[in-house]
Amino acid sequence: MVFKKPNFGPPPENYIAGLGRGASGFVTRADFGPSKVGVASVGGQAVELPAGTQGPTQIRQAPTAALRELTSLGNKAAEKEQDFSDANFDEWSGFGGSLFSGGGGGDDVEDKEADNIFSKVDEYMDNRRKRKREEKFKEQEEKLEKDKKDIQSQFADLKRSLVNISRSEWEALPDAPDLVKRTKRQKVDNFQRYTPVPDTVINSARIDGQSNTFIDPNQIQGMQSSLIQQSNGFQSVANGGMTSSIGDIGLARGQLLQIKLASAESVISNVQKSTTTFDKEGYMTQLNSQQFNNLHDIKQAKQKYQLIYSDFKKARKMFKSVIQQNPQNSMGWIAAARIEHLDGKIQEARNIINQACHELPNDEDIWLEAAKLCPPEKVQPLLAKAISSIPKSKKLWQMAAIKEQDIDIKKQIYQRALEQLPHDLDLWKDTIQLANPEEAIALLYRAVKCVPDSTDLWLALAKLETYENARTVLNEAREAVPTDHTIWVNAAKLEEAQGNNQLVDKIINRAIKKLSKNGVSIKREQWLREAVMAEESGSMITCRAIIKETMHYGMEDILSTYQDEAEQKRQIRSIWKENAEDCLKQSAIETARAIFFNAIKEFPSKKSLWFDAIQLEEEYGTKENQQDLLKRAKEHTGSVFFYLKLAKFTWKNHHDQDQTRNILMEGYSKHSDSEDIVLAIQKFERDNKNYQQAEKLLSEAISQIESERIALQAVQLQRELNSLDNALKTVDEQLIKYRNFFKLWLVKAHILQALGTQSAQNEIKAIEYYNQSRSVYDEALTLDEIKTKRVVWLDYARFETDQGAFTRARTILQKARIRIPTDDEIWLASVRLEIKSDNLKIAQNLLSQALQKCPLSGRLWAQLIEMEPMATRKTQSLNAATKVGNDSDLFLAVAKVLWTEMKTEKMKKWIQNAIAINKDNGDAWALSLRFEMEFGTKETQQEIIDKFLEAEPRHGEMWTKEIKQVENWRKNKVDILKKVAKEIKMYDEM
Repeated sequence: MVFKKPNFGPPPENYIAGLGRGASGFVTRADFGPSKVGVASVGGQAVELPAGTQGPTQIRQAPTAALRELTSLGNKAAEKEQDFSDANFDEWSGFGGSLFSGGGGGDDVEDKEADNIFSKVDEYMDNRRKRKREEKFKEQEEKLEKDKKDIQSQFADLKRSLVNISRSEWEALPDAPDLVKRTKRQKVDNFQRYTPVPDTVINSARIDGQSNTFIDPNQIQGMQSSLIQQSNGFQSVANGGMTSSIGDIGLARGQLLQIKLASAESVISNVQKSTTTFDKEGYMTQLNSQQFNNLHDIKQAKQKYQLIYSDFKKARKMFKSVIQQNPQNSMGWIAAARIEHLDGKIQEARNIINQACHELPNDEDIWLEAAKLCPPEKVQPLLAKAISSIPKSKKLWQMAAIKEQDIDIKKQIYQRALEQLPHDLDLWKDTIQLANPEEAIALLYRAVKCVPDSTDLWLALAKLETYENARTVLNEAREAVPTDHTIWVNAAKLEEAQGNNQLVDKIINRAIKKLSKNGVSIKREQWLREAVMAEESGSMITCRAIIKETMHYGMEDILSTYQDEAEQKRQIRSIWKENAEDCLKQSAIETARAIFFNAIKEFPSKKSLWFDAIQLEEEYGTKENQQDLLKRAKEHTGSVFFYLKLAKFTWKNHHDQDQTRNILMEGYSKHSDSEDIVLAIQKFERDNKNYQQAEKLLSEAISQIESERIALQAVQLQRELNSLDNALKTVDEQLIKYRNFFKLWLVKAHILQALGTQSAQNEIKAIEYYNQSRSVYDEALTLDEIKTKRVVWLDYARFETDQGAFTRARTILQKARIRIPTDDEIWLASVRLEIKSDNLKIAQNLLSQALQKCPLSGRLWAQLIEMEPMATRKTQSLNAATKVGNDSDLFLAVAKVLWTEMKTEKMKKWIQNAIAINKDNGDAWALSLRFEMEFGTKETQQEIIDKFLEAEPRHGEMWTKEIKQVENWRKNKVDILKKVAKEIKMYDEM
């Protein structure tokens, strides 16, 4: 029976088969093929199916047949366009068309538009991450490349160090072994196999090769044979191969040993007979250098000279042979004794030397060696016997005195020695050293008669005698030794000690004439040494007399090479200056002073000699000597320099206003056209508040002397009097004459700024003055001579910063850096401007650039340390000190770092070093005073102030800023120093 499908009629609207029972449809590839799924209208609604979907879609789907039916009902027009014939069907992919495309392709346009939009979004996102992706890829490549270094790059640093290897080290390198061949050889050896030979084979070989070998003792010459002699004792009568018995082998060995012993004996005999193989003198010198006090010394000598004394037996035989052949040779005996001594056999050494004393009783060296080896309790009788044998031996007498402990017996020994050797100087000196003063005088009188040519004895006697007797002694000494200059010098010292200063010059003068007459040639350097020694002994008059009489001594040869008289004088002055400098190096101040004194006396108009002499007194002399020299220099040279120097000395040390004014006016009367004199007088009058006198002087000087400095001081005087209008008028007049003088432009700008400050209540007028000041800076910077002046750029930037115009200030400093790229102060001002503007990052970048341009600037490194965090300041300080070296500003920064750690000792040391490097740095003096104010005492504070006043510093950032204020011009410098010291900010206060 055939089942017929019931006809339920047309489905209701929106009906989906199986939906009620929860069934869900699915689609296979056979349903729609590989093409893109379009949008199907199902029940009047568009349902989107993704392309390539093989499983269930997002909507609940009916079975395939029902879905096709719904599709055909929804869109009949699409059915006409698609081909569902068998020709268009594929078993794998189904129909070629889309089952759900429908809609005539309108939805495809929207899809394309959506695809385009998503493509653009993807492209945008891809471009957005492109840079990071490329950087990451590049970083990965570099890391990979770094990890995979080639051999050449891995050993690049080691190859660079090969430059320092010398040629000898290259040649000493061993050759590289051939490891390949060695490995092959080892493999071959490993594969070799050794099989033991059977006993039968060995026995047959022994029988076949048996021989009868014998030694003929008649052919051996025994102990008299030599290795170089040919021996005929071995005779073979068979094939030769293996020995017949063990006894024969032993016999042969004994005969060979006999031959070797005989050869050794012959070598010894050859050494004894040879005259060239043994250096007796050298060997004895070596032995003489040995001093043994105990057995420990002997053991140490054995270890030290083990190569020389390795065979004592051989040495004993050698020296025994020497003694036997020549018993009168003392060196052989001494060497034999010392060999025994070295071997620790002291008694044997004594026996040998005693035998030598019997053999050679008149040999001094033998007895001295015997005294060294003799026990202490027996040495005196031994030396007495020696002296009785050789009474004229000085060494034996001295040895006897040395070995004696009793002083009185020592004196007796020397007395007996002098009876035998009355003309020996050493014995007289040894005897006098043991005597008391009274005995010494008597001995010296005897000594100078026995040894009249000894200057030392004459001088020793003169020192012990009274003044009258000493004069007589020295006169006799001059007659006995007419060629010795030291006798004359001591005679001059003697007269000086007695207060006869007028005789000192005469004695030295006579000494030079007498010595020259006697043909004695003494070098100039020797006289200078005598002058220095006289100064060291306290004989200043003698020192000066020697210098006075020998100023031209020994210069004839030097001057003969110059024909021009002016050149000769110049060479003379050069030699004198060199001599004075040499004396100063030896701390012989009086000798150097005497040289300058006599040089000035001969060349009174030479300012350089006066200057050197004054400098010597400033450093080593007294105030009185310094003032005396300045007065004499002023009178003899009439130089402006010495007028100013004397006026300053008088005002500084005596505060005598009238005397100082008289000195300056005297100089002005003689040098009315001198710029320095005019400036010194006006400063002196302004310091003493005599402004009318100063104004009058400057008015006259401006018309008489063309000087930028005088013009500047005329303007500054008006500023000091607070007459700003007159000051502005004067500066305008002077700028016409001195247009390229940058200080006048700065003063004009400052005057306008001061006028603006005074007009603060009238804002419009104040702004007008400030604009005029700005115009002054701009006009000044148009001049080529001023464009390179750092001070103008910095002052202009400071003005704009004070006005709050940071942008203008930044532009000015940028231009300044272009003009002067290596100026550290301009870079520092730029960095601080950014810090003030709260642009810390820019400030750090600028500071980094500045250190590249100026790597040795202490100020820049100090700023870097200040900007560092507290934890890294110390490390940065050490780094800066290593790179920069000695710099005052840097040392102050390091001291501030230590201040935060309260390391007072180190801090004080760094501040002192900063002052020592640059005494002209006022900031260093201020920090030093600040340290003493907090950690020191009033005494240490006053000590710093005194040194500060002596140094008179004129530089330093905070110091110059303070002293250049108009209101501080006439203030006490100490008050300003204290103010700066209090205003210094430490790092923990910032």
